[in-house]
Amino acid sequence: MVAAVTSPCVERRGSHGPRSRLGVALAVVGVFLFLLAAARATPLPPAAVLRADDLTPFVGEPVRFDASSSEGHDEGNGRIVGFLFRPGDGTEAGWQGAPYFDHAYAATGLYRASVLVRDARGLQSAAALEIRVRDPLPPTGEAPDLAIVQGSTDPPKPELDDVVRAYVTVANRGGTAAVAATVDFFDGRPGGSEIEIGSVHLADPLGVGDLTVVVSPAFLALEEGAHELRVLVRDVAPAETFTDDNERLVPMTVARPTVPPVDGPRDGFAVDPVVLGLAVAAGASLLAAAVFLTRPRPPSPLEPPSHVPPDRTPPPIWPP
Repeated sequence: MVAAVTSPCVERRGSHGPRSRLGVALAVVGVFLFLLAAARATPLPPAAVLRADDLTPFVGEPVRFDASSSEGHDEGNGRIVGFLFRPGDGTEAGWQGAPYFDHAYAATGLYRASVLVRDARGLQSAAALEIRVRDPLPPTGEAPDLAIVQGSTDPPKPELDDVVRAYVTVANRGGTAAVAATVDFFDGRPGGSEIEIGSVHLADPLGVGDLTVVVSPAFLALEEGAHELRVLVRDVAPAETFTDDNERLVPMTVARPTVPPVDGPRDGFAVDPVVLGLAVAAGASLLAAAVFLTRPRPPSPLEPPSHVPPDRTPPPIWPP
């Protein structure tokens, strides 16, 4: 009698083998990449930034609000198209395309100035700051006292070879009207040189407590980088006795010319290369996961033979 030989039990490789684990891992990576792409492609509102050239102005002195550092989500429909300035005293400028706004307060107090920024999709964001308006100073003496209280340029951020003009606001803080004065303009360039722009004479007498805007001669924006425009008031008649506020530096940054887009109109559909790359990677990972999880598993050489004996019965004869 032949003793039965018992074959060692070999564990069959189930659905949690290396191929399945790799497929699951690829599926998880694919889903993660897809979520990253969706998050990046979701439009975000613009980031509003608000600055002012004077946070503690006197009553009647202009304040220049600057929202030019605000950033849109992208250069397509995410670009900024409108600014709404609210000085905080109940006035409102209305929507405008320029990121600058000048305003003079009529009364002392603490004001919360704000700007609302809107992009081409209609998404909005806001930024705010506090302005503390002070009472006008008493006259500095019986003689005229001309002071430069505000300065800016047009365009505010010129590019190389742009034609630029400087604007300064001159106030008479003295006790007598100034019947004449000269305002000199100089361009302090990044390389250290200073170039004379030209001089402008007051067109009309400037009374006690009055303001006037003086515009410089036109000049070219040369040398890329940070400039300082030096403005000087001189030859005031009658003569001044207080001259410490006769000079002011107006910052100006000259940039390289902006290269226009070559991909068609800015309002068209723009593809973010990062989003495209994430989407492609997510699709590839999910496709590879599907291949590993659904492809038939090859038989394992370690699987034991079947316990059912093969059927060796000859096939039936047909027809019988």
